[in-house]
This record gives sequence, structure tokens and C-alpha cells, in this order.
Amino acid sequence: EGYSVWFAGHPLAGMVQLTAADIHPPLYYALLHGRAQLLGLAPAALRLFSVLAGLPAIPLAYLLGRDLFGGRTGLAAAALVALNPLAVFYSQEIRMYGLTMTFSFLALWSGWRWTQPAAAPRFGLAYGLSLVAGLYTLYYFALLPLAQGAWVLLALIVIRVLHLLDRFI
Repeated sequence: EGYSVWFAGHPLAGMVQLTAADIHPPLYYALLHGRAQLLGLAPAALRLFSVLAGLPAIPLAYLLGRDLFGGRTGLAAAALVALNPLAVFYSQEIRMYGLTMTFSFLALWSGWRWTQPAAAPRFGLAYGLSLVAGLYTLYYFALLPLAQGAWVLLALIVIRVLHLLDRFI
């Protein structure tokens, strides 16, 4: 948390240069910097930013669960995110993890919606923007589209195998 406050306290151009040598990309620090300009560097104000950044993950978990398996699953997914001790903890810490969680759910949901028949182009745009924002927030975010790609590849293989079996049976 100390590093986050330290980065947020620098002018934006200097902060971007400092994050080039850090292990985390600059988006969270830049957003925190903007928030600090409005409300100062008080711990409560900085923690509130993390809470507000992590809160959208709850309705996004609902949307993802609903679209994949129905409304009950959506409610269960939202409840699990809202009550998960790690999600609550990391959404209060002055770090980028709550924001990363939000971008993750946005990428999962918009990516799923984008693959559906007659999908609106806005889902593809939302998917691309959430991936870019996630990568500018946490480098480990790159694992999410890799996992999504592996899932799609596996699904295509299973579909192909089932199609071949159907021809022979």
C-alpha cells in the first residue's frame, strides 16, 4: 500500500516513468493519482477508491452467471463475490486487485456475450477494452485471455470430436 500511495503522490508524468521500473503497470496508480488530486492522500479516501473499483465486480459476476447458467446462478455468483473474504479484503487495500477483479469479470462477461450468435459489436469492443485496461493494471492479467483461448480451443476440439463420432455412430 505504501508504494501505491507513493506513486499516487507523484505528478502523472513522473509516476509513469517510475512505474516503468516497477513490477506493476501504471493504470491503477494513474487512477489513484486522479482520485488523490480530488480527495487527498488520506488512507480512507484512497481505500474508498479501491472499494469503488471493486464493487462493479458484483453485478458483473451476476451477469456472467446469469448468461451462462441462469438467474439463480447469477445471484449465487454475485453473492459469492460480495461475501468472499479475499475479494472484500483486496477491495479495501490500496492496491490494484479490486480493479483487476472488475476488469476480469468484464472481460469474461463481454467475451462470452461477443461469442453469441447475433452479438452486438459493442461486446467485442468492451472485451478488447477490458483486456487492455486489465493488462495496464496488472501484468498477470495476461493469463485471463490465455485461459479463455485455451477454453475456446478445447471447446472446438470437443465439438469436432463429437461431430466425427456422430458420423461413425
